[in-house]
Amino acid sequence: MYMLKEKSVLVVDDSPIIQQTTKAVLQKCGFQGTNLYSVSNAVDALQACRSMAFDILLLDFNLGNGRSGLQLLEQLHHLDLLTHNPLVLIITADDSLPIVMAFAEFEPDDYLVKPLRPNNLQKRLVANLSQQQLNESIWQAFNLTGVTGARKALQQAQNEKSFKLAITQLCKRLAKHQQLPTAIALLKSFITQHDYLPAKLLLIELLLRSNSLEQATQNTAEVQTAFPQHIKVLDLSARIYLKNNDLQQGYLLWLKAHQLSHYNLERLLGLILIENTLLSKRGYSEKLLKDANRLLQGSIWDSRDMRCLLSWGLLQNTQKSVSSIERLWCSISREDQTMAAERPYLQILQAWQSAQQDRKLLAFKQVQQISVNSETKNSYVFQLLSYRLYQLLNMRSAMQKCISQIALLCTLDKCDSHKVIKYQWLAKNKSILTPDENYHQALTLYQRSPALAAKAVFAAWENNRFDDELAQSLIHVYCNDQIEHTPTTRESFIQARWVFESQSTPPKWYSALQACNSILQTPVEVMTRKAAGAIEA
Repeated sequence: MYMLKEKSVLVVDDSPIIQQTTKAVLQKCGFQGTNLYSVSNAVDALQACRSMAFDILLLDFNLGNGRSGLQLLEQLHHLDLLTHNPLVLIITADDSLPIVMAFAEFEPDDYLVKPLRPNNLQKRLVANLSQQQLNESIWQAFNLTGVTGARKALQQAQNEKSFKLAITQLCKRLAKHQQLPTAIALLKSFITQHDYLPAKLLLIELLLRSNSLEQATQNTAEVQTAFPQHIKVLDLSARIYLKNNDLQQGYLLWLKAHQLSHYNLERLLGLILIENTLLSKRGYSEKLLKDANRLLQGSIWDSRDMRCLLSWGLLQNTQKSVSSIERLWCSISREDQTMAAERPYLQILQAWQSAQQDRKLLAFKQVQQISVNSETKNSYVFQLLSYRLYQLLNMRSAMQKCISQIALLCTLDKCDSHKVIKYQWLAKNKSILTPDENYHQALTLYQRSPALAAKAVFAAWENNRFDDELAQSLIHVYCNDQIEHTPTTRESFIQARWVFESQSTPPKWYSALQACNSILQTPVEVMTRKAAGAIEA
């Protein structure tokens, strides 16, 4: 029997009454009152775990304000606050299928259904602590004498279930300590003799991590037959399809997994990324966006990048113009007002909405006002949204700069599943990096003979709008009457003027030309309004 009174316990529950009740139950189980601690929210729990290495964590599933104990568990792992391997138990009043499936994915040591009863709690704690001690002794033995030592330590297992779990935990720990080949070899040997699903799923996961796609596919096919609706089987199968560039099948399997349990934000945000970037039809977006919006705040995925993704998704999903991008953003951030650091994201969203509504000159002016910085340069979603905006504005050179930056950001992504999606988008759009021969030919011809180049310059403008060099050539051609003044050429001329008129200080050549050319002396705003309704500013 363990000396439970020596173990330190942190109880995380948003109800002070349940905190006290849980402590009372723990004391009846044999814990010492001075070793029992409690907090009411995830923020305080993180602070407590930074200050003290607890032996046992009891996390309530529902922490209020949309937060869950599973999110907290994910954060604790992400911040390396569980490296001392404490016992983690989730307490829930809801044992419905989505909740149970979520436990299967986040893998706490155990979960308990309320109300807590002293005898049951004590029994479960002792069993889990016993397993934890066995796992630790096997790990120590492996580090001292390798597989031989681990086999000897495994003899301490009291039953087959404990034995199987110990082997699986050893392999998981080996993988965590960069001993992937050893973990894979042990798992392969183990599952030939033992039909144990957690070990089979771990093997598939490690094979995926080592890019052994063929082996991962073979192993997945076996478990799919026996467990077609198991959430981890669906999730791993989807990841394999994604890595094999079968986007549609990967998406559908991920969607099935999400329908079973919506608590996995990596998968959920991956689905939204696929829908926003790679699928032409998005029939499920609204539900996914609502789920993500509910779970994002306070999670390890909560960032301006992801808030921008959800805001953009909601903008795409509405039939009406959103009058306040700032209000939309605050509905996701759960803040009363936006921060200065969020301003560039709001600006790019506003410009994209204007361009989407075919208000291209307004969108271009809004682009000029965006206060880009080092954060936005390294934000995948900001760069992707910029690319889409420039695509709507036919700004080819700006698109090329964006896609080059996106390619760099893909290499830095630490989330394997999202990286696969991003690389697929990149492969689909990399043709934009191919030089535009019409553009280069027009500029080359202009250097030789502006009059002969006039038509080529205006033709090149169609796919290279708001390009500085082309805009300068186009303005000279138009002002020198080297092209017929039609509504179409006038529209292009107005757009070219905005390239320089929107600058705080127009270039000297433009000011000099404006001083001696009457058509440039007409304010561009006036020309825009008179453009026969062709352009909306």
